Amino acid sequence: MMLSWVRIRRDSMMWETKRRIEIVILRNSHRRPVIRRREIYPMQRRISIDQLRVGMYVTGLDKSWFNTPFWRHHMQISNDDQIRALRKAGIRYVEIDTEKGPDLPCPVDAIDPMDIAQRPSGDVTPSSFEEELPYAKQVYAEAKRTIQQAMQDARMGRMVDLTATSNVVNKMVDSLLRNPHALSSLSRLKSFDEYTFFHSVNVAVLGLTMGRSVGMSRDTLFQLGLGMLLHDLGKMLVPIDILNKPARLEPHEFEIIKQHVLRGVELLSQSSGFSEQAVHPALEHHERLDGSGYPFGRKRAQVSRFGLISSVADIYDAMTSDRVYHKGMPAVQALRHLHGLGLERRLELSLVQTLAHSLSIYPVGTCVRLSSGEIGVVSRPNPQQPSQPGLLLVADTTGARYGRPHPLDLAGDRRSIAATLDPSTIGINPNDVIDAAV
Repeated sequence: MMLSWVRIRRDSMMWETKRRIEIVILRNSHRRPVIRRREIYPMQRRISIDQLRVGMYVTGLDKSWFNTPFWRHHMQISNDDQIRALRKAGIRYVEIDTEKGPDLPCPVDAIDPMDIAQRPSGDVTPSSFEEELPYAKQVYAEAKRTIQQAMQDARMGRMVDLTATSNVVNKMVDSLLRNPHALSSLSRLKSFDEYTFFHSVNVAVLGLTMGRSVGMSRDTLFQLGLGMLLHDLGKMLVPIDILNKPARLEPHEFEIIKQHVLRGVELLSQSSGFSEQAVHPALEHHERLDGSGYPFGRKRAQVSRFGLISSVADIYDAMTSDRVYHKGMPAVQALRHLHGLGLERRLELSLVQTLAHSLSIYPVGTCVRLSSGEIGVVSRPNPQQPSQPGLLLVADTTGARYGRPHPLDLAGDRRSIAATLDPSTIGINPNDVIDAAV
């Protein structure tokens, strides 16, 4: 591969680990970044549960912390009972931080923080939508807190905590592998005031859902999820008054907004262990297949698979969210618009179809009118019969509202969906309806 020019070169001392890292970002003939690092001495090690000793500082497990009696995601082992509890929970391997606790008496192979993705997780046991949903909600909330902290760190000039981000991405991947619909159903969650945080989580969830549907391996899903969760990190270096401007941006302001892409890549390149592959969502989520995107105006053959996925997920969530300059549109309408962009060869049409299939014909949160005239909100997908999802009825055949939503499973019912509705036109908030039924 012929490298054309050096874009960024930074020598930085990581004081907390007493190690020197050299990061070089090169650009090849396809204008893709090649990230190289030298002299990295990891402070994390993966050891077996049999090697775990009192005093060691644990930062990661080969299973979710939710499957253990401990509520902390990082902890110092203070007694043998904790080790026994981890072993009883089925933990086989742990990651330890040798800066915060003792190392093994004999050297073991050091690992890069990204190697958390390779940890053994055992066979994934499928779960039903109802079984997985409570866990998915916990993971979604943790992901939102994690990206909020990462963005705050970026704005303050601090390094991103890649360990915390990796751990939550692992949980997201595990959830989607157990059930592909529970976590993806939560992509309906939006917040006008915290758009950037929710958008980052939703884009990661949607991207992982698409990746699972096209048969990506677990390790590839991890890399995809990590990159997509952090794809908008560079926005933290954009002036807030421009980022949240309630009116149309002036040309020079839009040029400043567009800088968030390369600024995000620069931030991610500062984190040791962040792979070239995981950078692609940040670098390419605004590229379009016809060359009309930015920052490089790449065409189809020059955009990575991660870039193709991230652009579809990014547009879908942006279109379905309330922003200062537009009202979010219903999911079905947004999918139709994406399909049009696919036909125009601006987005990868096959991936638009993958997203539509993954979210089902009627995504969770869709407001519908039945053949009977009743109005309901889709609350649960039906993978076997996508046109017959689970509903929460909110109004009877006369349009009179129910005091509480009435559950209805359309599978086997004589009623059918006659039309989708814009909930804002009839005074319904689908999220409130679903939350009220819990």
